[in-house]
Amino acid sequence: MKITKKIGNNICFAVAFAAIAGCVALSPAFGDNGSQVKAVGLLLGALILWISKALPMSITTLLLIFLLPLMGLMEYQAVLSNFGIGTALFIMASSGIAVAIINSTIPYKITEKIFAGKGKHPIVLIFCFGLAVTVFSGFVSSLATCTLFTTLAAAALQNMKLSKEKSNFAKVVMLSIPVCSGIGGFISPAGTPANLLVLEWMNNNGLNMTFAKWCAIGFPVCILSAVVFLTFAVLLYKPEKLNFEGSFEVKKLSRHDCFVLTVVCLVMLGWFLSSFVPAINITLVAIVGLVLLMLPSFEVLTFRDFSEGVNWDLVFTMGSVSVLMTAIADTGIVTKVATAVMNILPVSNLFILLFGLSIVICAIRAFVPTTTAVIALLLPMLVDISALSNLNCGVLLLIAAFWAATALLLIFTEPIFLISYKEGYFKQKDLLKVGVPTNVVLAASCPLLIYAIFSCW
Repeated sequence: MKITKKIGNNICFAVAFAAIAGCVALSPAFGDNGSQVKAVGLLLGALILWISKALPMSITTLLLIFLLPLMGLMEYQAVLSNFGIGTALFIMASSGIAVAIINSTIPYKITEKIFAGKGKHPIVLIFCFGLAVTVFSGFVSSLATCTLFTTLAAAALQNMKLSKEKSNFAKVVMLSIPVCSGIGGFISPAGTPANLLVLEWMNNNGLNMTFAKWCAIGFPVCILSAVVFLTFAVLLYKPEKLNFEGSFEVKKLSRHDCFVLTVVCLVMLGWFLSSFVPAINITLVAIVGLVLLMLPSFEVLTFRDFSEGVNWDLVFTMGSVSVLMTAIADTGIVTKVATAVMNILPVSNLFILLFGLSIVICAIRAFVPTTTAVIALLLPMLVDISALSNLNCGVLLLIAAFWAATALLLIFTEPIFLISYKEGYFKQKDLLKVGVPTNVVLAASCPLLIYAIFSCW
């Protein structure tokens, strides 16, 4: 199996290299458009490597930005100046805070409150659990949220002695964890790395997106999305009644747990205040929170826990992906693609335009395995579509960030689904059965809701 995978990775790497090299070789024949041909080759190579995962995503992205000066698409100094160090630092600090939360008993207390006493009301339990996962994922990474709640739910379902093959209740609960983890990623800028990419671009281009404004848009949109999904899941699978009064006996919060909760609340307060006090920076707030958690007096988070809990692949990817976006956009190829899209979608009809874009982004997200890669591919094009349609670019970017977090249809292209899937409670067809109608309804409603809230702020 490992040998077969290694051969497959080698083939994918060779194909990606051939795509890039082929486009570079052909570029002189296109004269002034030669840089656009090179950009197409770079995009093809990126897509092949990102989808196949032949290399870690960070190594792929670093390799691509290393090629930029060699291909004549960007100067070396410009590569360094466009590296997103602020975004990378925010991910590191917020990941450390998430590790401290996960290592405490706080998530267990949340789950205990949801499960205890609701055994005779399975639908109520499913909605409470799904919404709790959604909100939690808004401030802790989707991957960490899914891992944590999958562990908790699996323990509860085993105590209830529910069949993996026959229990619709168990199926809906385990299916709701990755879906709601993904949906909740849009609640705040801290929810997914893609959000930070969009937030940074918006603020660098005068769109003035604050933490509070993002949450004011993200929270109602995500709650609506979770409710729509859970409603479809309950209607399609009709969870059975249970004989159950609770599966968790969690001790009271310890001194360390209380300190973690206090720091988390202070960090959240700082993030919201940053929306109204320009001197407060969300990255600095996250770093201060991380330092507090590592104070010798408490030491609720060790450096070892921190270093093991940070997704370093993601840190380097987020720092370098903005370089790649800038270089490709500067060639002008994105403008041509955007013009072609606008020729297909009617600009005059807001609903059809937003619905059509949502379906396209949703389909792309189903095959591109990370939120960051989706935004990296779409951001330049959406900027140009905004100019062509006279629609505020902020709306389009927020819609893209929403679908990057939400449009999860295929198990094997998304790590959070694999975490829950391996427990054996649902299959690919179950995800599609609920996911397809959910995404159609959300494509018809959530973009308009995002547009309405953004316009009214």
